[in-house]
Amino acid sequence: MSYSVGCLVFAVDIYDGQANATAFVTVYPIKITSNLLSSVNSELDAAFSQQNSYGVTQVVNSVLSTLNGVQCAVPKACNTIGRQVCQSTANTCGSCLPGFIGVGGDSNVPCNPLTALNRTGEFCLRNSSCISGLCLSHPPRCADASKSCPNNCGGSSSGICTYKSVDGNALSSCSVSNPAMCSCLPNHFGRDCSLSSSSLRQYQALRASICAALVRNLDKQSVSADVIASRAFTVGNIFADVSQISASALLNCTYVLTYTVKNNMNLLCHGNTPTIVLQALSNVAQLGSRLPSALFTDISNSVNILLSSCHNSMATGQVPQSTYTANIRSLSYVADQNSGSIGCNGVQSELEAFLQVPPTAMCPNLTQTSSAIGFSVVQYLSSPNNQASPSSSLIVQLSAAENTRRLLTKSTSIGL
Repeated sequence: MSYSVGCLVFAVDIYDGQANATAFVTVYPIKITSNLLSSVNSELDAAFSQQNSYGVTQVVNSVLSTLNGVQCAVPKACNTIGRQVCQSTANTCGSCLPGFIGVGGDSNVPCNPLTALNRTGEFCLRNSSCISGLCLSHPPRCADASKSCPNNCGGSSSGICTYKSVDGNALSSCSVSNPAMCSCLPNHFGRDCSLSSSSLRQYQALRASICAALVRNLDKQSVSADVIASRAFTVGNIFADVSQISASALLNCTYVLTYTVKNNMNLLCHGNTPTIVLQALSNVAQLGSRLPSALFTDISNSVNILLSSCHNSMATGQVPQSTYTANIRSLSYVADQNSGSIGCNGVQSELEAFLQVPPTAMCPNLTQTSSAIGFSVVQYLSSPNNQASPSSSLIVQLSAAENTRRLLTKSTSIGL
């Protein structure tokens, strides 16, 4: 990689005189060393001593951009295969662009519009027309293909791509809708087995340091919906590679997230804040069986608080609000006896709908109730107990009618 960045400047005056200048600068990535950790801690201490909460945020975000940075030598320009730019996984394009469907998550398998995509077993002429990215020639049919692991686990000398079912059992292969993960060989670590043991310790120490800083910064910020979204976005990014999360980082960053949710219920449902918060909670939940049961309970309670709080801004019969992440799915709506089958379709990704995977759904019978009830169906895909089926919880809120709106006043949670 050349690390060359082009800079272009335009200047225009009141007489419409114009000029421009172009220059290229080389910006090398910061090396993750013990010296960097010392510098980060020094900058954080300086910001705290000046009671500069914004300065703390700047340091944290700068460190994160370095920790999460990856090389992006992709085989094809990502937009030409219907995918987002490479950002989170080395040498791999991002998720499918809006309006496109394909292999879930980061991948270099092309995404296509729904009308130009074929399921496994259907007729095909080229690889790119198959959901799996594999078209056999004799006979010409789309074939299933296992998902690739992040950056191919650094090659056969670093790690092996493995597949597991929801209940944690090993699988020999994995379809396009399921996750794949690296099993690193000795002396190789990280999400894609690219780190040495010393590098892993440095990454873990930096993430632990910024998690501790976020805890210290909690009572120094004036909380708003934007601050909540920013905190959640930051914590979500800290958990981009859970192999780099130490025990102290897990405790501190989970506390930041759950504390923020619990103490700011009236600010949780502004704009896209609920989606950002739920994504952050999902990133923590991806630890699955590695997540202590007490912390999973905190995560689950935070999800319940978030969704039940958002019921207050919903009208009876409004189109259900659904959120789909890698580890948590939710469907929320407010219904009464006149709402029909609202909410019965469940929640699933566009890929699952295309593959005709049955969604998890609940159809309440409200014919005998006169009040509106707020419902949220929550499904956790990374079970902390390696249960054979994903655990789900149902939040039920009773409401009092006020014209066509429903002000929800009481809630309870039922585990299913």
